[in-house]
Amino acid sequence: MSYCVNCGVELETSIKKCPLCNTIVINPNELQTDTEAGNGELPFPNKVGIVEPIKRKDLAVVMTVILVCTAISCLLLNYLMWKSNQWSLLVLGFCVLLWVMTVPPLLIRNMRRRIMMLLNGVAVCIYIALIGIFTDSSYWVVDLGIPIALIVLVLVEIFLTVATYKKSFGVLACLFFMETAVLCISIELLVDHAFQQPLEIKWSAIVLTVCTVITVALAAMFSRRRVRNEIKRRFHL
Repeated sequence: MSYCVNCGVELETSIKKCPLCNTIVINPNELQTDTEAGNGELPFPNKVGIVEPIKRKDLAVVMTVILVCTAISCLLLNYLMWKSNQWSLLVLGFCVLLWVMTVPPLLIRNMRRRIMMLLNGVAVCIYIALIGIFTDSSYWVVDLGIPIALIVLVLVEIFLTVATYKKSFGVLACLFFMETAVLCISIELLVDHAFQQPLEIKWSAIVLTVCTVITVALAAMFSRRRVRNEIKRRFHL
């Protein structure tokens, strides 16, 4: 039993046109037979179209053009209209930071993650120093901004190095919580030093306790082979 593709009316087997809307009735089996015999063509395209993928180089060029135009526009507005302060330097630094984070990975296909993070960390430190120069308050840059950025950079580099040689989820999870505790303790000590207070561990001790408990629990779970395999199975690790 067949139906009209246009109006949906029920059609007889031998009918060639719909009696209601005069739409031509097409039997796919007959079309396939005629096409194989060279007697006709299919009424629909039989070739699969492939969309050309976007090239990484083209995307890098587009990103570069956008960031350069943004930086130049802000510089011109700053020096032609608003000359009271050099706010355009912050926009310029931010554009450079975005360029370092996005364009090199697009141009260098097999760029190592550790090198990419190193470049990003250096760019962040430079941008923090630029903010300090702009605000005329370099004390927080030296005591807080750059040290915290460097500590984060070192911790990320350690994590990526371990992840390169040890791809175990349990090891990486334990390392993540340990580094979180180290980062919080470092931030609290740096804040105490910046405000000339006694170096004491207060709120970061809570983070250290929680991270230690989680790390010990994870280590205990992943030390059991059955539990480790069950976690991998359930989370598709």
